[in-house]
Amino acid sequence: MVGCIDAVQQDIGISGDIVEIGVHHGLFTMLLAAVRRSGETIRAFDVFENQSANVDASGKGSRGIFEAAIARWYNPADFVVTQVDSLEMRGAATGRYLPNPVRLFSVDGGHTRVHAWNDLMIANDVMVSGGVVILDDFFAVLWPGVTEGFFEFMRAPRVKIAPLCFFENKLYMTTATEQPDMLARLRLKLEAAIGDEIHNGLWKYVELAGYTVLVRA
Repeated sequence: MVGCIDAVQQDIGISGDIVEIGVHHGLFTMLLAAVRRSGETIRAFDVFENQSANVDASGKGSRGIFEAAIARWYNPADFVVTQVDSLEMRGAATGRYLPNPVRLFSVDGGHTRVHAWNDLMIANDVMVSGGVVILDDFFAVLWPGVTEGFFEFMRAPRVKIAPLCFFENKLYMTTATEQPDMLARLRLKLEAAIGDEIHNGLWKYVELAGYTVLVRA
């Protein structure tokens, strides 16, 4: 899915930084880093060992493990790693933490309603046209706060991102004005990547928050 989204963005000429809030040990960050292009920075945020800020115990991150993975597989100069509670990143502080527009933004930090809403708001403020936000644990029964935060976010004023695709526990979102075109382009990339699987009945179009979304059951 990440490869298909990156291919769509390359076709359109979309560039920007790559961001993840909620790194844990960096597994998904390592995947996102694989599609980094020259001139893009990967910015990773987590409370890491400051577990007093992890109010819902949604993951015990390790900065040491994460940075060791970066050093093994990538150039550390391409990364900016910050220990912070994302609730401190909104508003006037956003530009300090995220100085450049963003094309891929993974939201996998605190799984409370407030954190999910907050982190989507941050993504909303920095997303380039045709950028993609990836919300982890959407509709996950153990983390209802993520879904609550999403629907609260969608009701907020000035929201410019909309749901695009649901796959493997993650909701992919893009800028609302580009959503129909991104959906059509993504469908073509998926068909090229997985062939007849997309016609096996598990992939469907559904309505979510007023938008047509491609999902895999």
